[in-house]
Amino acid sequence: MDLAYLERVLGDRPAAYWPLMETQGLTAFDWKGGNHGTIHGGVTLGQPSAPGLPGTAMAFDGSTGYCVADNSADAWIQNGSMSLEMWANIPNNPSGYGFLAGIRDGNNGEFYVLQLSGTNSLETRFTNSAGTHYDFDGSPDVPTWEAATWNHGVLAYDAQAQALTFYSNGRPVASRSATGTITASGLPIQIGAQSGPGNFFGGTLTHVAIYPYALTPNQVQAHYFARPRDLIS
Repeated sequence: MDLAYLERVLGDRPAAYWPLMETQGLTAFDWKGGNHGTIHGGVTLGQPSAPGLPGTAMAFDGSTGYCVADNSADAWIQNGSMSLEMWANIPNNPSGYGFLAGIRDGNNGEFYVLQLSGTNSLETRFTNSAGTHYDFDGSPDVPTWEAATWNHGVLAYDAQAQALTFYSNGRPVASRSATGTITASGLPIQIGAQSGPGNFFGGTLTHVAIYPYALTPNQVQAHYFARPRDLIS
C-alpha cells in the first residue's frame, strides 16, 4: 500500500479523516481522532478506490446507504475557517439529488458538496449561523464532473480573508466573497446522505477529510498530486 497520500493528509492537521477503507463492520474509523462514523443501510465496503490512493472505497446505493459521525463538526468549525475534502466517483445524471459529504442543518450551519438532480453538476454551500447562504450552484459556477471516474474536490472557507473557494482536481475553479461563522454545536458530519437522512448519493466515496482552517492552493494541489504521477489523469 502506498501511504504517501495518507501521510500528506495527516500532515496537514485535519480535524477528522475518514479514508473509508474498511472491508467489514459498521464503523468508518477516523484516522485523526475519535470521531468514528456509523455506517447505515446500503453501503458496500471494499470497493476499488481512485488509482494511486491507498486502500479501498465505499459505494453508496442511492436509497438507504450513508455514514454519520455525530458531533464531529464541533472541532472543525470552532476557528471559523474550514475545509472539506473528498474523492468521489459520481453516477451519471441521477434522478435525485445526491449529498456527498458535509453538514446541512438549515440556517444553523451548512458546509457541503452535493450532486444536482439530472446532471453531473455540483452544488456547494456555506451557510453561516446567521442564516446567510453562499453557494456555487451547478454549471457554470463549478465545472461538471465526469461520471464513472474519480474526481477530487475541496471546499474551503477562509474567514479572515472572507473567501469561499471550490477546488476541482487540484485547481481552484470557483471563488466568491463570504462572511460569518458556524456557531451551532453538535452538528454531525454526514457522508452519502444529508441529515434526515435524505438526498442519498448513489456513487462511491473515499478519503473524506475535514480541516479547521482553509487549505491553501498549494496544499490542495499537493494532495491531488500525492499519487504516483503515471496514475493521474
